[in-house]
Amino acid sequence: MYPVCFTPESARNALHRVRPIAVTLCRLYAVLERRHATTARSGDQPVDPSYFRTLVEFQLCRRELRQLGARVRDAKQGLFGFPARRDGRPVWICWRLGEPSSRFWLEGDSGPATGLCTAEEGLRNL
Repeated sequence: MYPVCFTPESARNALHRVRPIAVTLCRLYAVLERRHATTARSGDQPVDPSYFRTLVEFQLCRRELRQLGARVRDAKQGLFGFPARRDGRPVWICWRLGEPSSRFWLEGDSGPATGLCTAEEGLRNL
């Protein structure tokens, strides 16, 4: 169980604090992904120290989001979740970077590709 349980309204209200951190986190993820590909091609060469600095920044963003109650569901896709309950079951109120608000919920801890995302009317029933 998560320490914070969101409602659709409280998740939407949290976005003004979550959004700028999420933007930074996704930018850092893209940098890490590019640097990892470069590092993998370089073989036995030492890893550039900037990779580790970027990794630390990424982890700090994840920690900030966690402190706000949000979770990174998929950094590559820019998918974030707010833990909630629906009919006594754990669900995630979903928000994707670039969208104005959270519009979907995801059942349990399933991944974004396999989970059941339901449209706005489903959020009203949380």
